[in-house]
Amino acid sequence: ARGGLLDATDRFSVQLDAYLGSAKADRPGVQMRLAESSAELRSAELLIDDTVALLAHAADGHDTRELRAHAKYQASYAIDLARRSLDRVVTAAGARALFDGSRLQRCYRDVTMASQHAVADLDTVGQTYGRTLLGQSPGAHPL
Repeated sequence: ARGGLLDATDRFSVQLDAYLGSAKADRPGVQMRLAESSAELRSAELLIDDTVALLAHAADGHDTRELRAHAKYQASYAIDLARRSLDRVVTAAGARALFDGSRLQRCYRDVTMASQHAVADLDTVGQTYGRTLLGQSPGAHPL
């Protein structure tokens, strides 16, 4: 996701709008999308760091099902934030960003497909984590 965001930033700094002929970098919408995308991606990175800290805490002998559910949800949510971050800049980049030779297209495809894996299913891991927050058993979902 970081590579895709860097590619989008590079692309926007030199790309002209196909219809208006003006620089995309001068468009407030593009500037706002980059800012929000950057914040989403940074939030994902911070969640990943915190998830690693949770898992290290578990490895130090403090492992619980609640901690596992928390870590799994955070990891899945970080994946979703990374996907949304790229979706936001791909929307602003235009159709050329989705050509086969585009780095942004490859990053977008890879992150989007990774977010479809069962381990990242926010509905399932959200239900599991939510159950533990309510003091209930996490249910049948493997932790």
